[in-house]
Amino acid sequence: MKSRIALFLLAIAASVYFVPGTGARFESAKFSPSKASITFESALAGNDSAGIKWRVTNGYNIIGYNVYRLSGKDWTRINPAMIPGSYVSTSTPADFDFAYFDREGEAGASYRLEVVEVGTGNYFTDTVKTSFDSSFNAPVQGRLVRPGDGISVKNVPEGHFFREGQNELTGSQTTQFWVAAQTGAKIKVSTEGLFKVSRTDLENAGFDVNAPISDWQLYNRGIEVPIIVPNDGSYIEFLGKGIDTPESGEGVYFLVVGNSAGKRIGSRRIRNLRAPVDSQRFEGTFFRQNRFLYVSTVRNGLDGNFFGEVVGPTAGSINFDLEGFNPGSGNAELTIRVQGLSVSAHQSQFTINGLVLDPIDGINRSSSVKSFVIPNSSLLETGNTLEFSSQLGGGDFSLLDTVEIKYDRNYIASGDGLNFKSPSYRRSEITGFTDSNIRVFDVSDTDDPKVVSGLAPVAEGGSTFKVKLPGYRSRDLFAVSDAGLESADSVEPIGPSSLSSTANAANYVIITHPDFMTEAQTWETYRSNEGYQTLVASIEDVLDEFSFGESTAEGIRSFLEYAENSWATDPDYVLLVGDGSYDPRNFEGNGNFNLMPIMRADTLYEETASDDVITDFNDDGLAEIAIGRIPARIPSDVTDALAKVTTFESSLAGAPARGSLCASDHPVGYDFEALCGRIHDELPGTIPLDEVNRADPNAKTTLLASMNTGKYIVNYSGHGASGIWASTSFFGNADVPSLTNSSDLSLFTMLTCLNGYFIRPIPDSLSEHLLKSDLGGGVAVWSSSGSTTPDVQEVMAKRFFNQLGSGPDDRLGDLVNDAKATIIGGADVRRSWVLLGDPALKVKEIPPPKPPKAGS
Repeated sequence: MKSRIALFLLAIAASVYFVPGTGARFESAKFSPSKASITFESALAGNDSAGIKWRVTNGYNIIGYNVYRLSGKDWTRINPAMIPGSYVSTSTPADFDFAYFDREGEAGASYRLEVVEVGTGNYFTDTVKTSFDSSFNAPVQGRLVRPGDGISVKNVPEGHFFREGQNELTGSQTTQFWVAAQTGAKIKVSTEGLFKVSRTDLENAGFDVNAPISDWQLYNRGIEVPIIVPNDGSYIEFLGKGIDTPESGEGVYFLVVGNSAGKRIGSRRIRNLRAPVDSQRFEGTFFRQNRFLYVSTVRNGLDGNFFGEVVGPTAGSINFDLEGFNPGSGNAELTIRVQGLSVSAHQSQFTINGLVLDPIDGINRSSSVKSFVIPNSSLLETGNTLEFSSQLGGGDFSLLDTVEIKYDRNYIASGDGLNFKSPSYRRSEITGFTDSNIRVFDVSDTDDPKVVSGLAPVAEGGSTFKVKLPGYRSRDLFAVSDAGLESADSVEPIGPSSLSSTANAANYVIITHPDFMTEAQTWETYRSNEGYQTLVASIEDVLDEFSFGESTAEGIRSFLEYAENSWATDPDYVLLVGDGSYDPRNFEGNGNFNLMPIMRADTLYEETASDDVITDFNDDGLAEIAIGRIPARIPSDVTDALAKVTTFESSLAGAPARGSLCASDHPVGYDFEALCGRIHDELPGTIPLDEVNRADPNAKTTLLASMNTGKYIVNYSGHGASGIWASTSFFGNADVPSLTNSSDLSLFTMLTCLNGYFIRPIPDSLSEHLLKSDLGGGVAVWSSSGSTTPDVQEVMAKRFFNQLGSGPDDRLGDLVNDAKATIIGGADVRRSWVLLGDPALKVKEIPPPKPPKAGS
């Protein structure tokens, strides 16, 4: 049972900081005394910002925190997303240091925290006031991008005009190989509508604007998309749409010069049929999904793990509008999806504009959905309020996932566009356009849209315009004026690339983020000089060919499986160069650090990341290609990591003599000190051992001193979290700068939980700190990105240490894969143990075989 032997998150890992914004407000209530203790450590302000730090102990049941600043007489929430606590994030220990930086804060500002806790409810802490410190500056975060707002709100018709299955990677892979090999422009979009891209933008992206206009072709997911191009080629227009997956919100379109005429959007005339009856409304759909709280403890496969507002004993609410709402007689359909959070029965009560709905029942961490037929009279065009609370006491907590309303909608444009299904044999009039140049597209056939001809927009009076449609058979239509044209997020060059060529031959492959291409090529040269057949691929090229340009880890997997099966020489080792993140769409607003997409994997206890799954082509839990990652955010991370590799490999002959170090935890649930002894016994007796137990006098001092002698291999066995071994009083992120073994680097193995949780945007995991330290630390770190049990860990570790000492393999990735193969039924350990480092790292010198005896 996990309660006996699992490696729990026990102590403060490292400070984690968040940036400000706005958010919803909850009423404060407290249902039972909290066992958590929250104390403010500091509250400082500089010339243009302020920051507060607080320490939490025994915060096992805390869902999250909201930060409030006193503005006049009112308290205002300033964090855009709830700061996750231990209950929803296994990488956040129950004892933890937090920091929040307020870009609009100043000296003398007052702050307090709202705490949301299972079994306790919502409550506020005491107030803390900032004092001035001239040296204070809020940290500058790298790679801050336009944050994903976390809120998806759409008003769309029941049947919209874009190809179904927009979140499934379907299409012609063969065609996409050809497309990605061309010179052209890659257009990324995150909204939906009619997009216009200028000739100048296309030319700047490398597209040959002087090529015959008739041959211009646009592709999305390997399928040609019809476009509009004027005779002078001054722009292109196309009907496009972003995607909505956990990994990306951008649809990708490729404009190339083909070998034949490209598809164009033609025209169609709609005739007026039957009696001239007017349609007053159509069925529209409002959809809302709020995504700001990442919950790793929900194991839901490939579905997203970001959710919205807490549905708990304290009442909460959201407000929304229904565009073009027609308040006539009739009913609407409201569908609410709720994600269970607490391990308990759930009963969520919702009220829409005062109308009490039947409760939604659920259990544990399952998803529950319920639909309600409600009268139109209960809805408003603006200012709707959906209130919610749980009904089963202080332990009943869920999360609001989605809200959908199908309602009667007027034919009024929104943002100078309207997407709707026309009624059969009824006329309709679309109003509310601010530009008289209005076009209506018949998109009933998504592969062959047509512009409806013969329409004459007219002024409504004032500064708006309308267009009338004749009665005809029901069609899917999209009306838009020039004022409603969409702009692309970016227009970039296509590679071109040829990774799909079967002539490729490489047993050592590096996949890198483009920012690190120069450093990756230096790494490639190092391995090439060693005799490897090497290849460096940009992640952009990989995704262009094998994921239709969309950011997915599945694209990396598809590429490597293709290389394994189709290349003249298939890879033995793969090095990923770039950090990964559980928040690739930046819902939390901390920055885009998913530079090399992660493969998400559900384990027994949580969702985490597994690089091994990327090369586990037959899904047996074992990687077919040895894989490692350099979790780089800046180029120097790559340069420093390679320098460590060259230093380590240049002094291998004497490395084992430097000995090993095994640090161990208190025997809580497992005898970790004895475990240290057992795995060291697998090494040759010539390798000396230092042992340090957390209970030893001056344990931290002894541990650091031993590390700084430059041990060949360092292992830890015990409880842990993303940034610590058991407790900050023993070893953690804050201690890594004290390591000075840069000339005698160590190979680190960690038999604990979450030390390899490299996917958190902030802060870095302990494994990342050890790898990135430029004063010492590790040349490579093998550790877990999840929570597993030490009994299974021991089986794997004993094999690894045995083969490190006496086995035939001298490359780290081979030793890792061999050790994982010994585990029977330990899929979570196989998947979650990640290698941060080069899988081709040479870790020992293998002596040549002895010559045969004379006469033999």
